[in-house]
Order: sequence, then C-alpha cells, then structure tokens
Amino acid sequence: MRLLVLIFVAMLTACSGSLFGPPELNGTVYSEPRETPEFTLQSAAGGPVTAEDYRGKVVPIYFGYTFCPDVCPTTMANLARVQREVDDDGDEIQVLMITVDPQRDEAQVVQDYVASFHPTFIGLSGTEAQIATATEPFGVFYQAAAGSSATDYLVDHTARVFVLDKSGALRVTYAYDTPVEDIIADMRVLVEE
Repeated sequence: MRLLVLIFVAMLTACSGSLFGPPELNGTVYSEPRETPEFTLQSAAGGPVTAEDYRGKVVPIYFGYTFCPDVCPTTMANLARVQREVDDDGDEIQVLMITVDPQRDEAQVVQDYVASFHPTFIGLSGTEAQIATATEPFGVFYQAAAGSSATDYLVDHTARVFVLDKSGALRVTYAYDTPVEDIIADMRVLVEE
C-alpha cells in the first residue's frame, strides 16, 4: 500500500510540476507581479496600441532597434524559436518589439524587421515622448551613442525580455544570456495558467 501511495505522489508531482504549488519559473520573477504597464504606441496596422490589447495572451516584450548589430537580432531569433516551439500560430503568445530608436524606426520599419523573424511578431514605435513613457514602467535604459552622422549611430539599451502574463501583470524578465530552453519551459507554464 505504501508503494502505491508513493507512486501516486510521484505521478501527481510529474503532472503538476510540484505537489505544493505551481512550477518555479527560470527567469527573474517579480516577487509581486506588477500591474499592466501603461503605454500607447503605433503599429504598422495603424491606430494606437496598448498593453491591454493583448490581455489573455502571454506577452514577451523586447525593447530594441532595427539597426542593432548583434543583441537585438539574437534576441529576436531566440524569441522566434520560443514562438515556434510553444505557440507557432500566435494564439497564446504575442511577442512585441518596441523600438528605442524612433528617429529611424517608424512603425512599418519595426514591423518589417520583426516579421522577418516570425510572422506573428508585432513591432511598435511612437514619438520620443511615447517611447519614454513605454520604457519607464519596465526600468529600461536607452541612449543614442555618438555616430559619424545624424543617422549613423548605435543605441545603448537594456537587453532584457519582459513578460506579461495572461492577466497583463509584469511577471518575469530574462537577461540576454538566458538559455532559450529556460524561456521555452517558462512560456509553457505561463500559457497553461
């Protein structure tokens, strides 16, 4: 009888991730999920876009720019792998990239860039003031570095992915060097919640 109880407990743990609560996430989890960050930005489809528009989906958000030589394309490629392996149709996960370079990245430019990684991705832009408002709740740093001309410059920026859960709460964040397998595992957990 004792053996049957142990087998039953092991099966419950395997099915639920943990006997005493939900599985732990691999990213940096906010001790208290933060309210839905407020921002209003532009998509290539036109019209204003807010975080509230994606409530009911898991929303990884990345702040970057299309002229980025290395960190941004690597991050977007990793998020494309996450999308393909967890929710290729985009029914449960909606990846957003918000530019930190609105001078060069109009909404259509950002959309074309992100769509080259996965067709469900959405790129957002806005005015300098709108971008500043969007980055503030996430604590994102960005600053243009001196370049050889007004349009030839790099932008130093926070290289993290921030994830809103289905309720819209800011739930977890990932550093640039987080293994993509860890993000995939976490997205599966968040999609099932």
